[in-house]
Amino acid sequence: MKNLCAIGEALIDFIPVEKGCRLKDVENFHRVVGGAPTNVAGAVAKLGGHAKILSQVGADAFGDHIVETLQKVGVDTSELHQSKDYDTSLAFVSLAANGERDFSFYRKTAADLHYKPSGLIQPMRT
Repeated sequence: MKNLCAIGEALIDFIPVEKGCRLKDVENFHRVVGGAPTNVAGAVAKLGGHAKILSQVGADAFGDHIVETLQKVGVDTSELHQSKDYDTSLAFVSLAANGERDFSFYRKTAADLHYKPSGLIQPMRT
């Protein structure tokens, strides 16, 4: 399998425990690491590939959870920075019974929107 270097959002998705209701009616959520680049990096690592994520999360409990989760599946997190100045992005998602989706994003102080690579990307170690 080839190497993958993903860059972009790393966030926490809150998925409803209750199915088929609008976001405003959800009472319980399940926390999941998300963000398309992050999900792709995790999938590649789980399939035996070499994956690296370039992004930034907050130096908070949600950021810690993202880093630890990605490391457990084998994603290289050496370029996943943790910021003390910005927060980890949060997204709340639901799917109503009629198939209509609701999203609510909390990104005004998002760390991933302020990510700046610290220098040239080093080759991945395989």
